[in-house]
Amino acid sequence: MKNYLAILIVTLLLGCNSHGQNNKVEFEGTILYSVTVKSKNADVISDEEVQDSFGDSLIFYFKRGKYRMSFNGKDLSDVYYFTDSNVEYTLRNNIDTLFYGDCSKVIDEFGKLIKFNSNETICGHKCSGIEVSSNKSKRTFLFSEDLHINPLDFEKYIMGNFNRYYAEAQAPFLLYIYDGISFTTNYRAIKIEAKKLDDQFFDLPALPMKGFN
Repeated sequence: MKNYLAILIVTLLLGCNSHGQNNKVEFEGTILYSVTVKSKNADVISDEEVQDSFGDSLIFYFKRGKYRMSFNGKDLSDVYYFTDSNVEYTLRNNIDTLFYGDCSKVIDEFGKLIKFNSNETICGHKCSGIEVSSNKSKRTFLFSEDLHINPLDFEKYIMGNFNRYYAEAQAPFLLYIYDGISFTTNYRAIKIEAKKLDDQFFDLPALPMKGFN
């Protein structure tokens, strides 16, 4: 069970960060998401177990080429990403190790990217849509052009094909739906707050480190 949850966490994690581009004001601040995760293999892990692992909410903290994701689950605590190293770090509750992964690695082969129109408005922002498919999964994103993120910060973020999403959207997602072999997940923005964030907030905890890919 522990190993399955570790693999699940690595696969579900994703990132968002920013830099200014084309004179657009880059977004710095927080986005609060509701979180729903469902299992496709109840014999291995139930909906309740995987939901409890991640919790029901997530806060993304964005600031110029780095981010922090804070979950309220029983297992997953925080995730950090730094564009200069293209490395993502994961902190889990009750484990005194900081796990890290190279985001340039391919975990599923890119299939196709489709842009589509959307009638949805999320947190007051009219949305457009992008669908990215691979040999193992499909990821659906809704985003708004009102919010800007520099796609160059993600040009090396190949894991999960997120570089392809950010190259097209140039914005943080307001809705993210992942449909994979073993599970599905849904992150939906429920509050957006633009504000300055202290750099110290992104300091990594002083713990031993171990690679997860």
